[in-house]
Amino acid sequence: MTRWAVLVLLNSLLLAPLTVAQAEALTLTALTERLASHMQQRSRFVQLKTVNGLSRPLRSTGEVLVLPEHGVLYQLQKPMVARYGIGRDKLVLEEAGQQKVLQASDAPWLRTLGRLLHSLLSGELAALEQDFHCQLSSTDAGWQLRLTPRREPLSLALTDVQLQGNDTVQQVLIRDKNGDQTTLQFEALPPAAPSAAEQALLDQLK
Repeated sequence: MTRWAVLVLLNSLLLAPLTVAQAEALTLTALTERLASHMQQRSRFVQLKTVNGLSRPLRSTGEVLVLPEHGVLYQLQKPMVARYGIGRDKLVLEEAGQQKVLQASDAPWLRTLGRLLHSLLSGELAALEQDFHCQLSSTDAGWQLRLTPRREPLSLALTDVQLQGNDTVQQVLIRDKNGDQTTLQFEALPPAAPSAAEQALLDQLK
């Protein structure tokens, strides 16, 4: 659960289209303020996970929908169908037709990651800088944000998280302490209102 929960939260950065010119003077404050100013974003992702002991990376595809007033919906389409919704205080898992709801108080990881999500979406940096060392750099070609966990439980599972982009976030690299790593490539999709099924799941995050 911890790995995909991180992916769900980090996918929220797709809210922030950035131009090359803006990236030259980009600050962490400007980045989070831009996240807070966008109300909805839907993106397609391709995920490649490299696992120690496997000769080929594991490939999966799906969509991410971010609605700041509700949370983030991570929808896996291949090789299996599953949906994961995460809000500030609640997590909803839907796999094989079965649904499970967790409260933040039941999972320290969820509590920490929920605080991260709220920080990114609201433009409040206190939670982000409390949990991560943040290193932001930019050039004419784009920008990169590196997040390094400050303390447990994040530091027990993650080495770091690196996000890269230009006009939009194009790639997220998550490196685990066990040597595994996950790379996500993103493609922005036209804005679209949530379907009835998506909205029903998101409503449970309130």
